[in-house]
Amino acid sequence: MLYALAAVAVLACGCSGSTSGSDTGAVRLGYQTNVWGMPVYTAVQNGCFQQENLQLQEIQVDSGNRVRDLMVAEQADVGTFAGPTLNTGADKSDIVAVGMVGTVAGTTAIVAGEDSAVQGLPDLRGKKIAIQAGSSIGDVAVGQILPSIGLQQGDYELVNIPVNNMVSALTQGQVDAMVNVEPYNAVAVSQGIGRRIADFTDYDPLPVFIGMRQEFIDDHRAEAVQIVRALLTNAREWRADPDAAYATITQYYSSIGFDVPPEVIKDAASRMNVQVEYFDGVQEYMQGLAERQVELGQISDVPDWSTTLNTELLREATDTTTEAAGCR
Repeated sequence: MLYALAAVAVLACGCSGSTSGSDTGAVRLGYQTNVWGMPVYTAVQNGCFQQENLQLQEIQVDSGNRVRDLMVAEQADVGTFAGPTLNTGADKSDIVAVGMVGTVAGTTAIVAGEDSAVQGLPDLRGKKIAIQAGSSIGDVAVGQILPSIGLQQGDYELVNIPVNNMVSALTQGQVDAMVNVEPYNAVAVSQGIGRRIADFTDYDPLPVFIGMRQEFIDDHRAEAVQIVRALLTNAREWRADPDAAYATITQYYSSIGFDVPPEVIKDAASRMNVQVEYFDGVQEYMQGLAERQVELGQISDVPDWSTTLNTELLREATDTTTEAAGCR
């Protein structure tokens, strides 16, 4: 199981369709193999993109900041990542948001080792905490959650570990706690390796955005709308029949060696609110986030929200989607 947790897949999948961003004519679509990327994965498996006659090259990686880096390097056209990662992508390149995957605060937690002395957040003083450098969840933990109980950087030791290696590090006692996402948290808890001491629900809604390179939108607007429309249809089907989505996700994790019961994956995936539409107040949320990132020197300036939070594609995709439309 721990070997499977450490695996990172890079998958190319072609479905017959129209010309798009890459040399092969496929849309290069990057997403995480944690549950944040599963709305994209289920859309692929359910045929939502194929229904739109899109040809895809799937790029599966372990975290959103890796997706962003691929997009900055012009090796991916579309990707999913959280707010801080969107802001750094907009600062470094022409990356904009065109909608959301959902809000995922419930899927993200600080998990302590089962055998550690850490019973709550204050007990993290002087402890080693696994965190993936550059990750959005790391920024929230260090910038919001730990300061809320009086812990500043220097009061604990951060250990840079990729999210898919953290459970192993917790098992081996290399760290006392980890800042991680599902399904890794659910796996750790179900295996008796760790226990959740706090999730992000009370601190940050953690929206995960659908990002696109502006150049890709300019050159392939029709495909850009089709991508958003496919995800809208999939999100509606997810909400109508979540158990079908959980079954698809369980099959995926089983295929890469996760030896856990289906109810563990269901617990992990059910903590995410899947929606493509922006939530009320998203610009204000992103403004506050960007201002903190400017103060920390992570980005040079606050993005222009009139372009960075693109609403045109979502509006066009919504206008051309019917309730009767489905992927299956």
